[in-house]
Amino acid sequence: MTTESGDLTGWVYSVLDWPGLVLFILAWPMVSLVAAGLFNLTKIALDRIFPDTLPHGVLPYVRELLKQHDLLETVKVLKGPPMFNAFFPIGNAVILDRTILERKDPFFWAIGAHEVGHVLFYHRHPFIHKGMMIGRKLYKHVSKIGRMTFLAGAFFIGTSAADAAHSIIAASMIAGALVLIDEMLASAIALNLLRKSLSPRQMWSATLGLLAAFGTYVASILADGIFLLYFDEITRWYSDTVSIAFYPEVSSWDSLTQI
Repeated sequence: MTTESGDLTGWVYSVLDWPGLVLFILAWPMVSLVAAGLFNLTKIALDRIFPDTLPHGVLPYVRELLKQHDLLETVKVLKGPPMFNAFFPIGNAVILDRTILERKDPFFWAIGAHEVGHVLFYHRHPFIHKGMMIGRKLYKHVSKIGRMTFLAGAFFIGTSAADAAHSIIAASMIAGALVLIDEMLASAIALNLLRKSLSPRQMWSATLGLLAAFGTYVASILADGIFLLYFDEITRWYSDTVSIAFYPEVSSWDSLTQI
């Protein structure tokens, strides 16, 4: 197969430009990974500053909080995998990272108290909480659909799919706002619970821990917001890059003349 010099130049340009395209494709997960990394750094730093000096571990503390609110017999507390803490209303169960169950410092108590905050909000306002859970599921799935639609539009379908992706991701951000509200409410309840047991200095650690955890949720939604803010520029850049990759003789859409 022979290639004209102009085609070869365009092909070389496309190869050089592909790393940028790949980088943008990975932008969403990279933002979340950076936020998770900052959360872990915060955890390590606070763990060194505040040794395990509290009277008991996270598991007894969570059970005590549930007992204080007459929920110990209603809500199950289960041992989960590392880095996984959650409340599941369907099973009425709190799942705690098995590596933190015996930890006796305020950062890890805050994690347990946060999940109890979800429990208390659910039992006090079940209908509102269900609405927030629907928003959480919608954000998780609709956001992914929007990203895949955008990539499909950039590579295969065209601007109509990219425009649809804009609307889908914008809708997912509304659902994402419900996620942030849910997390803020759980953390607010947790801070009120923690103040009854922690000193002001220990509260500082617990508050920073909750803020770092909240940041992991904000990061994902912020990535979507940046995408929408620069949607026109990103769409044009994608169009130019893909046109060069598959049609090397076309250096830019601007080089085409309307007939």
